[in-house]
Amino acid sequence: MKPLLSFVLSLILSLVFSLTEVGQADTVKMPYRIFEVKLHGGNHLYTGQSLDDLLENGYGAIEVRYGWQMSESDEWAAAHNYPTWGIGWYTGYIGDPDVFGNPNPLYSWMNFPLTRPIKRNQFELGLGFGLAYNLLPYNPENNAINDAIGAKFAAYFNASIGGAYALNREMDLSYGLDLTHFSNGRSFQPNYGLNMIGLNIGLRYHFNRNNKFNENRI
Repeated sequence: MKPLLSFVLSLILSLVFSLTEVGQADTVKMPYRIFEVKLHGGNHLYTGQSLDDLLENGYGAIEVRYGWQMSESDEWAAAHNYPTWGIGWYTGYIGDPDVFGNPNPLYSWMNFPLTRPIKRNQFELGLGFGLAYNLLPYNPENNAINDAIGAKFAAYFNASIGGAYALNREMDLSYGLDLTHFSNGRSFQPNYGLNMIGLNIGLRYHFNRNNKFNENRI
């Protein structure tokens, strides 16, 4: 478990430091910043044997994100329609908290626009990866039913496809279909992991959307 924990923490910290340095040293590289709140809901894709009844009501979650969009002067960013990237925090209800806990991942994320803006709408692909804590793992004495999570910490992965609809110059309505995965990589067993598929909807605020390459969104 320690190698997995160290790797995920290093990834998150390196992203945080790089964003901070870029934001302070060269504001041209990050033309605007965003803050987003998203709600999630859906069902489990459970492959274990003992938790079907506890997972039948699905899951719900809320997440907050802070990030930057890459600059129009960056060739790689231009080739990928100016992705947005940053850090996020997630808290969710995934089932009985006395069995699973309530996971709280801290993660890095990146959104890739799939199309140029179509009137007010733009389709996008999102990826997130980080570390989840506040889990209740399997314990042969007092949590023997939990064959999904074998450790207090787990890797968090999220992939989503959806879009963002520009309500006005500063605010987008985001929406999508996503897949979320919690697992410790079999560092501790049992570890069937938790896989969840569902819908998300949110509000995304742009602090300074006054850049010419975004004005055609509204």
